[in-house]
Amino acid sequence: MASRIVARIVLGLTLACAPHLAPAQTDGVRTDRLPQILPEGSAPEPALPPQAPDLPPVRRGTSRPDAGMQGAFARNAVPFEEEGAILSVVIVDTDGDPVDLQMPLSVALDPARPDIATRAATYRARDYEVLVIPSIPPNGTPQDIEQGLQASLHLVGGAVAILPDPVTSADRGALSTLIGRLAETGHGVLGRADGLDLAGPIARSRGLPSATASAGIGDPDATRADVERALDRATAALGPDDARILIVANRPETLAALGGARLPDGTRFAPLTAAMRLIGDLP
Repeated sequence: MASRIVARIVLGLTLACAPHLAPAQTDGVRTDRLPQILPEGSAPEPALPPQAPDLPPVRRGTSRPDAGMQGAFARNAVPFEEEGAILSVVIVDTDGDPVDLQMPLSVALDPARPDIATRAATYRARDYEVLVIPSIPPNGTPQDIEQGLQASLHLVGGAVAILPDPVTSADRGALSTLIGRLAETGHGVLGRADGLDLAGPIARSRGLPSATASAGIGDPDATRADVERALDRATAALGPDDARILIVANRPETLAALGGARLPDGTRFAPLTAAMRLIGDLP
């Protein structure tokens, strides 16, 4: 009996420390794609979709998810008074300099960055909300997905939500496993604008805050004028109680456009959680 108890304790400690151990091999599946400390400048950049078609603004809904209200979504949200129309900009941070604009913003981070802990802490200190792009191995087992998510959330502390990468966003099975684990942490789920929203229904069924971006700018050749036009389109159809979410890349042209943006009267920039609360009619 004593030996069985010891074995269970050892197994529990091993699983708890799994994100810090060398990856195991599973037949037919690569499991060495969890976040790792890489040489400076060698971290892969999260892929953004090419220019995505605009979606209509989203108005107050009727769902009232509750898991996120007691978890990371509520705990890590930046306070914001939701008055009038709001535009939430989520910047996918790659290799550029840290974003430093004096406005409410949200930043999605790749946990494989070598400077991820410092980067996330810097953004939180600037009152930016932080999202995680989970490092999930393609065609991974449920255990691979859970370990990848656990490691990603550990590396990017204080996150309010996840932004699944394009491959995971198109995989219903992987999303189901991923979002099922979030039911325990209370993180929100942001869906990309470039396709069918598979994540939203799954997240709502688990009582999690969720929303889909209205548009995305992933063109690496986009100019400042292109970004300015995207901002104009994003705000043009907003009513007094509407919210839109725009996903952009961390590029000089993007930051210049955001820094010089002049929104219509009654419209404000807002953190992601404010837009998601407005969209989902959350408290």
